[in-house]
Amino acid sequence: MSDLENTILIELLETIADNKFVMGDHLVEIGISGPNLEATLSSVAIAQSELGHARILYNWVYELKNGKVKGKKPEIKEQTGKAFFNTVNTQNWISLIANLFTTNVTSKIILGAISDSPYSTKMITKMVKEQQDNIIYARSWCRQLANDKGRIPIQFQKDFENAKKEAQDWLLSWQNDDQIRHFEIIGDKTNVIELFNEEIGSVFSDQATAYIK
Repeated sequence: MSDLENTILIELLETIADNKFVMGDHLVEIGISGPNLEATLSSVAIAQSELGHARILYNWVYELKNGKVKGKKPEIKEQTGKAFFNTVNTQNWISLIANLFTTNVTSKIILGAISDSPYSTKMITKMVKEQQDNIIYARSWCRQLANDKGRIPIQFQKDFENAKKEAQDWLLSWQNDDQIRHFEIIGDKTNVIELFNEEIGSVFSDQATAYIK
């Protein structure tokens, strides 16, 4: 693998890992005060999943930077600085759900593309399948918040749109990157923006959108 290929792949993996690392912490810190016991317990379980996935990705990055080294990998104590701004600044349950959904959909699309590329590994293919449960959970809560009463759906739409735009901008930067196509990290026929919009398009029902407006 060339140095440029390595750099591009590391950039992708670290961004996804950072989002998962930060979300894992938020799911414990904010999720512990979820709206009900079931939500709280689920948040803790998903936090373990997110942090576990982050650890796997960081370990892969470590190998890309240093080669396969025997023994225990360094413990990750903080993100590398590539996590999305809105992810880092998650403040409450509403923004937690908005960012959990958008970051997981983003990572599903990128990791899914990598799993179909020459860089695929069994652990990435497994991770794509495992995080689908997180997406289903987050989508369910997104729909509940979008169809709630009072100011909740208004605040949720604001947080959701901010999270969505940041994810779209990041994906668009890769969509238009010729190098990532050249190295076949993302296939020529893969439109990451289209995949993202299709995945998140089911959140707002017509009734919820009309109510929010």
